[in-house]
Amino acid sequence: GAEHGENGEAGAPAGNADRPQAEIPVNVYNNSARVNYAADEAERLKSENFKVSEVGNLSGDVFTAPQTTIYFPEGDAAAENLAKEVAAQYYGGSVPAEALAPYPAELKGDYTKGDAVVVVLAVPQA
Repeated sequence: GAEHGENGEAGAPAGNADRPQAEIPVNVYNNSARVNYAADEAERLKSENFKVSEVGNLSGDVFTAPQTTIYFPEGDAAAENLAKEVAAQYYGGSVPAEALAPYPAELKGDYTKGDAVVVVLAVPQA
């Protein structure tokens, strides 16, 4: 696609809890060995009108999610609501409590760029 997501940089200061939910970016990271997992999921979330921003891999050396988990900036009510909506894409009506969490310490820098809701895709360990 032509959209590179570079025009969303200006505007609201970081940590602005009053931003509309529709403006909160969703970053999607593949934390599994599945090829193209993040790219496929990013397309699916875009088709559901989520504002997908960063897409890439999150190495298990950096952080390992026990299951697909949606992280949000703590104390940002709009982002937390958005995280719940994103989680419902994966878990339907019964999102496990541990699938939603504030950012862990390992998720920083570009991973949370834009104070985004961050989807960390994991393949459940059987």
